[in-house]
Amino acid sequence: AMPAPAANGAAGRKTRPTPDAKSVDAAASIVDAAKSPFLIVGGGAVDCADAVIAFAERIDADVAVTIAAKGVVPDSHPNCLGATLVQGATQKAIEAADVLIAVGTELAETDLWTDRLPIRGKLVRIDIDRPTLNRDYPPAAALHGDAGQSLAALSAAVARKQASNSRAQARD
Repeated sequence: AMPAPAANGAAGRKTRPTPDAKSVDAAASIVDAAKSPFLIVGGGAVDCADAVIAFAERIDADVAVTIAAKGVVPDSHPNCLGATLVQGATQKAIEAADVLIAVGTELAETDLWTDRLPIRGKLVRIDIDRPTLNRDYPPAAALHGDAGQSLAALSAAVARKQASNSRAQARD
């Protein structure tokens, strides 16, 4: 495993963007309405594991990671399905999710190891790269910003912890 980048980033790097309040509120209302949220975590979230885990626990979402994000959420965490995006059970859980939150992932074939994900629910995308927010899978809400800062803002804006998830189905 490669070490995570330093928290302060490369010397001379511009300040990372933070999502605007209107976008955070829009995403929070979608997440609040979710009955079966699902989180896909990509390499853009490698330096904010605590924020990813706190958000997943807050909304009680199943979490699948891309290969680039392996280890962000430990495989031993009860919400984590691991790097299983190519597996049928995980794809069924994604298809069953009414809200999918994609953090720091392009949702590209190289992230997913499959041509296309069976996304049926509303998609919330969080990425530091603005063009990525609308690539391939148009979102119902998009947060342009650093993954950790965006998740912290969204966690604070989400009203309640969710009660149901699809872990039992995905693990069978």
